[in-house]
Amino acid sequence: MLIKMLVGISGPFYTLDPGDEFHFPDDEAGRLIDAGFAIPVVEQPIERAVKASAPERRGKRGRDVVPTEGDNAGE
Repeated sequence: MLIKMLVGISGPFYTLDPGDEFHFPDDEAGRLIDAGFAIPVVEQPIERAVKASAPERRGKRGRDVVPTEGDNAGE
């Protein structure tokens, strides 16, 4: 069983710090969880809702920069 350590422990084949994940046999993992030294890791990916991005806006904002014919602006 995959568990996540809440405390540091070490053994003859491993040294684990808090936050480390490690595969233990089910009976040993159960003892570590019952003692409060670890928590089980959910092996299925968790779907998370994602906020949709704002729609892209393209178009004119304000006045045209270049005058059109007959505008006589700037003459």
